[in-house]
Amino acid sequence: MTPASATAASGTVAVCVITWNSAEWIEPCLEAILAQSAMPAEVVVVDNASRDATARIVARFSDRVRLVRNADNRGFAAAANQGFRETRSDYFATVNPDVRLGPRFLEHVVDAFDAHPEAGMVSGCLLREDPPEDGRTPDIDSTGIVLGADRRGHDRRDPGTRETGGEVFATCGAAGVWRRRALRDIAYPSGEIFDESFFCYKEDLDAGWRAQRLGWKARYVPDAIAVHERQWRGGSHRRRMALSVRTHSLKNRYLMIAKNETFTGLARNLLPMLWFEARALLYLALFEPGLWQAYPAAVRHLPNAWEKRRWLAARRLEKATEAAKASSVTKAADQKAVETGGL
Repeated sequence: MTPASATAASGTVAVCVITWNSAEWIEPCLEAILAQSAMPAEVVVVDNASRDATARIVARFSDRVRLVRNADNRGFAAAANQGFRETRSDYFATVNPDVRLGPRFLEHVVDAFDAHPEAGMVSGCLLREDPPEDGRTPDIDSTGIVLGADRRGHDRRDPGTRETGGEVFATCGAAGVWRRRALRDIAYPSGEIFDESFFCYKEDLDAGWRAQRLGWKARYVPDAIAVHERQWRGGSHRRRMALSVRTHSLKNRYLMIAKNETFTGLARNLLPMLWFEARALLYLALFEPGLWQAYPAAVRHLPNAWEKRRWLAARRLEKATEAAKASSVTKAADQKAVETGGL
């Protein structure tokens, strides 16, 4: 299945930065966005009730940046949806406040969209630090997201992936750019693009999986470089995250699978998935028993997830029907041209 009426065309970019007590990072983040060679047509900051100086710092950029302040922390997914509704540009980018885009990041991304009309989303090369002057290769934070057989999403961090562009499974939401037409195509009837029941974590992978099932592709562009000073990088840093955030991450795994996994995929990958679950349960029992609350939380959201799964099935059928009709019209026109000698 391919996206209907996908045509390559340069266009404008809207950038949405979602903040929550982000005073430490927001100023260099906005400066890098506003210094782009392909200047974004719209820049909006959606602030999730920060209690620090974030809003005051953003106010310094009020001539070029729109600030939307929420009364409470609505999470990444809901704030990203707000940012989408607040903008109108052809492409929509989510940028974390701890990300600094390279000066030609957006330019290279738009070029990629022009070259690949089937692409609904584009990832750049996210590094963990500025390239050092001694030429040493900095650590990679992400060159796009892949989906493993155990249905865990992984940011690609292998240095071998850095220089070669191509297809990936999904884009990292820390600096991901979407074709607006693709986002409209995958939006639920409620208007949600990023699933608000996720709150935070895995909403980018979930949206990417849904986009793939509706015929949109994801591209990795090595020339689009950014630096991501990720606050959490796993391992010993994991415990620095609030328990509530870790709970969302685990809960969202099951909601994402419930909404997007095919029966064929489930049968093919059942053993790796069960092996992951066994290890996860053992880990929780030994080291993080507080994460058990992720399971009842997932169960509470399952009815909504199943409803969204049914919508996705109906949307796929609708698009397949539209494609079949378009194909029959084209064939009929070609046949008529043959019969009339092209007159």
